[in-house]
Amino acid sequence: MTRRSLLVVMFCWIGSTQLWAQENDQAILDHAARLKEIGNALQRPETIASQPEKHLENLRVLRQYRLNIDELGKKYGVQMRTNQRPWSDLSTAWNYASRELKEYERYAGMFASVPEIDALLIRILDGAKRGVEYKAPAYFKPGNDIQLGFIKAEQMLLALEALDPENRELARLKAELIKIRSEVNSLAATMRNDIIAGNTPPPDEYRNSDRAALLQLLQEKWSKEGNGQKVLKAGIITSQWTRSITWQRVGSEWQRSDKSRIQGYVITQLDNQLAVRHTLNLSKDHLSHDKISVSLLNDPKAEPELINLLSISKVK
Repeated sequence: MTRRSLLVVMFCWIGSTQLWAQENDQAILDHAARLKEIGNALQRPETIASQPEKHLENLRVLRQYRLNIDELGKKYGVQMRTNQRPWSDLSTAWNYASRELKEYERYAGMFASVPEIDALLIRILDGAKRGVEYKAPAYFKPGNDIQLGFIKAEQMLLALEALDPENRELARLKAELIKIRSEVNSLAATMRNDIIAGNTPPPDEYRNSDRAALLQLLQEKWSKEGNGQKVLKAGIITSQWTRSITWQRVGSEWQRSDKSRIQGYVITQLDNQLAVRHTLNLSKDHLSHDKISVSLLNDPKAEPELINLLSISKVK
């Protein structure tokens, strides 16, 4: 190859490299921005055990976060050692997200340990047995240890599956949860009338200016997808929305989610004496002009659980 030809080849290679860099700078900066937002979303992992409901969206995508961070580290590890932008931006964001994810995984792992889940299921069943033994229907009320225990067990299983989807204990624990729930329901049935008599409507704490509009959405959802029972009351359980920003991989693309969630309910008339509580989730999509969607938590046509039955006289 002549000197002239070599210079032409080198010039073309340098030009194509510079063009590649220009074309991909924005993509690298997009990676950095996403990693920074992921790191920001993984704050306060020490509250996973005490407030798991605030971490559910993160737990659902935790595995994807780990795969993404590992993938970027493997793909761009060499470039991130340089001090040149955009690699320095990516390096800073990658280190930050990696550090936050590692700490988050540590706390999630403690929350979702197999022995802890087993112990919780045993405590739930023991509590139901004590409730029957002591003739104490309050043990089975919404918001008490048995109902909250089942919610926590489901959340712990979600975290375990997110951290280790191949865990051999998952299938056993899921089956055990179903078995314990069935046993608790059988125990509760022996105190049916006492449990119903002790049940009360959920809190109705929301007082923001859009309260009436949200209650209307709950009633409209019930009218479309409920079982035809008359609505006696609608309410919103908590006073504030809970907001979460997550990223989820769909095919080869990453999609950003920015939503706020709150839980409401309708109480409907079952017969002349009894009413049924139905829980609904409200979700506000901040990327779609704050559009609100409503979903029923359970099948309204299924046999109602005892914790959701109450005397009509309690509905005000």
